Amino acid sequence: MAYLSAHTCLLTGIRTQPTGFRSYLESLRAKLMRIMPGKYETVQMTDDQKRDRYYKKKYGVDLGWYNAKLAEQGNACGICRRPQELFTKRFAIDHDHGHKRLKISYQAIGRGILAFVTYRGQVYDFVGRNKREAARGLKAKLKAASCRGLLCPFCNRGLRYYADDPVRLANAAEYLKRHKGQ
Repeated sequence: MAYLSAHTCLLTGIRTQPTGFRSYLESLRAKLMRIMPGKYETVQMTDDQKRDRYYKKKYGVDLGWYNAKLAEQGNACGICRRPQELFTKRFAIDHDHGHKRLKISYQAIGRGILAFVTYRGQVYDFVGRNKREAARGLKAKLKAASCRGLLCPFCNRGLRYYADDPVRLANAAEYLKRHKGQ
């Protein structure tokens, strides 16, 4: 079954009704709302609630962490120190992708499994009922621990281009110093 969305015919100009999976879901939702009113109503979220949910899913931190880090940095970028007011978008959360490549070790303890790993000189652990649960919990902890600070779009892009490599960044700084004034 092909899932098609609503479109307008180029020859006749007639708009067809959606016949795809999305329209099926919308009709199913409408039926559920008639059967059980109130249970399937859409909850409108504020921008802060949406942002909080996004930060939790993507980085493992919440909006409170973001606001605390922004205050800690003096409401400015962590590298160039330009204030947030100069930018239309909020600062990006700078995070290390190295936590994804770590080798997790496991150990049976009692009726559970301990998952542990050393990351940036600190030991992180999580106990779960089984190996999968322990690994999932540990990865969530590591995701939050990988967040370093807040950066403006320019500095965030620059770190990405230099692949978070301090040696490459130092070489770039040295190059700029050598050619300053030319």
